[in-house]
Amino acid sequence: MSWTETTTRPRPAALEATTLPDAFARTVAERPADVWLRSAGPEGAAITWEDAAGRVARLAGGLETIGVGRGDVVAVALAGSPELHLVDLAVQHLGAAALQLGASPADDAAALVDAAGARVAVTHAGAIAGISGATALTHVVSVDGGEGSTATLDALESGAGDGIDLAAATAALTGDDVAAVLVEDGAPVRRTHGELLAALVRVEDESSPALGGRIVTSLPATTAGVRTVDVDAAIAFGLEVTCAPGPDDLAATVAAVRPTRLLAPAPLLEALRADVESAAAESSDVAAALRAGFDTDDAIQAGCPPQFHPGPGPEFEALLLAARERLGLDALEWLGADASADRELLRVLRAIGVPGVEPWAVAPAA
Repeated sequence: MSWTETTTRPRPAALEATTLPDAFARTVAERPADVWLRSAGPEGAAITWEDAAGRVARLAGGLETIGVGRGDVVAVALAGSPELHLVDLAVQHLGAAALQLGASPADDAAALVDAAGARVAVTHAGAIAGISGATALTHVVSVDGGEGSTATLDALESGAGDGIDLAAATAALTGDDVAAVLVEDGAPVRRTHGELLAALVRVEDESSPALGGRIVTSLPATTAGVRTVDVDAAIAFGLEVTCAPGPDDLAATVAAVRPTRLLAPAPLLEALRADVESAAAESSDVAAALRAGFDTDDAIQAGCPPQFHPGPGPEFEALLLAARERLGLDALEWLGADASADRELLRVLRAIGVPGVEPWAVAPAA
């Protein structure tokens, strides 16, 4: 598409919602058979929006039986798994909010859980020790059992019958209800449905994500930036989410999925740069294309409007496209780069033609 062309699309119905469960219901109604959640890898499970609604209802029913209700906080340490998204929504349908933690909780996780007032945690066996020091916890639900757990997630879900009535639960919520607990300056901070939805409206106004696009994630939604891009945007824009179990799997998962939007932590940015620089070292043609890309980026960053710059040149376009294809970045419309990362990493991505590269808050502020 040339710089003079524009595209328009209908505004997603989910953005007219008053709560995230309301947004979820609207997206389920629009694309019931589309896949929402995938586990990374060729054998990874795929969960459609309609199937997810059934699971969310049952998980909410199970959580309700162990006392989760309006105003509560549930600690969730399931980053990089589809269950993270399902449990997060199940908690919201009960009028409660999730405090998301990493799959390997940090040393201060137990204190953070206590500060948030969480009495219930949903996690996996490998993370139980990291939160075991939380004195307020009365229930530890694990996806795979383990010492210290009080129930498995499967047992909780299967014991709930058909689960709660999602429509009735959604109707009981308001935009002022707490929807998530984030981490700011090392402390838990509650955010309402209205606040999270307002962030999605800003995303729509600024970049209009392609509906039904693809994202890859392995991060817990501890910051507003991660929450918006990797969790809530999927619900609002009907995005397919592929969950990579950890940072070591992220580059390969991105290459396989070819996401349309991507939040890239610093280790992924380092891996992408290493691949580009290795290819340039092995091929003088690629090196020349990369230099032309750098020249283009330098001019644009210095103030030259992109539409008035000729770009790297047609002789280099195929080489730069091949670099993006090899990395799985050829379908990207936006990339949020870890704001703590070296700015040179962003420059390399812009040089190979990745659009929409901008710094983004990935880790909580110290």
